[in-house]
Amino acid sequence: MRLRAPLRFWKVPKATPNGSARQPLVLLYHSVSNVRPDPFGIRVSPRNFSEQMAVLAAHARPVPFTEIDRAIRDDHLPEGAVAVTFDDGYADNLLNAKPVLERYGIPATVFISTGYIGSDRDYWWDELDRLVLSAGRLPRQLRLEIDQCTYEWDLESSARYNRIAVWGQRQWKVWHRMAPTGRHVIYSALWQLLRVATLEDRENALEQLRDWAGTNRTGRSTHRSLTVEELKSLADGDLIEIGGHTVNHPSLGAIDESAQRSELCESKRWLEGTLDREVTSFSYPYGSRDDYSAQTVELTKASGYRRACTNVAGVIKQDVDQYQYPRRVVQDWDGRTFLRWLRQWFSETAVPLLFCATEQVAVFA
Repeated sequence: MRLRAPLRFWKVPKATPNGSARQPLVLLYHSVSNVRPDPFGIRVSPRNFSEQMAVLAAHARPVPFTEIDRAIRDDHLPEGAVAVTFDDGYADNLLNAKPVLERYGIPATVFISTGYIGSDRDYWWDELDRLVLSAGRLPRQLRLEIDQCTYEWDLESSARYNRIAVWGQRQWKVWHRMAPTGRHVIYSALWQLLRVATLEDRENALEQLRDWAGTNRTGRSTHRSLTVEELKSLADGDLIEIGGHTVNHPSLGAIDESAQRSELCESKRWLEGTLDREVTSFSYPYGSRDDYSAQTVELTKASGYRRACTNVAGVIKQDVDQYQYPRRVVQDWDGRTFLRWLRQWFSETAVPLLFCATEQVAVFA
């Protein structure tokens, strides 16, 4: 595979006096696809993903996530180790990502939200994108009832939204300071509301949005989750570990103890029964510090998971909480940009200043 431009050879540096160059790194991906728009920056193109894995294979030490955890428990922090992880369970993890991982011999962990597996619907955030940000005409007034509260918006001129406008605004991200249209304002507001809603309130809100938009819940093939058979194919072999990511992808910190326990245990039980293997790793949906609590961590331990990932950016040190591993979100960078980011991570400061703006997406997964 040829990268777009030559990359200078670079080795993982030796540990510096403060030990920063030794810190391992856990990478977070979601979808490997060319789908746009991509409001949360969760999609990496197949070409860029291939270049990034080529960089990892040549310039880092790719290891399974479980190996980093094991090394820390054995009091031996692995120098320059990088673990690849995916959240959610998009079908493209099998179709586009696994062949690349196999080509370079790079292990990965894929955390699965089991309630979406085999479904003909989009993940809820993708459905929200389809309902609000797709080209077409929508009623100007939107009124929603969510958790006994009424919300109203006026789309004004953005009620009409043509394909040219969609294309022109395809690079918009939720962390951009300005929203280009009223639709983007509504999308951001609804995402924040539905992220912390109960499953019932979320489904009721989406049903109201479908009625308003005049469409149904059937998803798009470009955004679909794995089928059961595809999940089994993804897990086949020794390269891919499957982990838990709840059933319905709730913000665990926003639901009660009983609901949290159900989400944790039912997803683990379903995965183990479907794949006939033990599931020991977990990642918290969305994964910001507001999306899980000390109670959640204890429930995760009690559910039989041995380690868990957050989406909080940070450095993995010897005293890391093994139920709160930090991860770094990877953006749709080409190989050269990814190498610059990786080199900076393994530099003496271990602070990726050039790319700090991308950490704003760390609340999503």
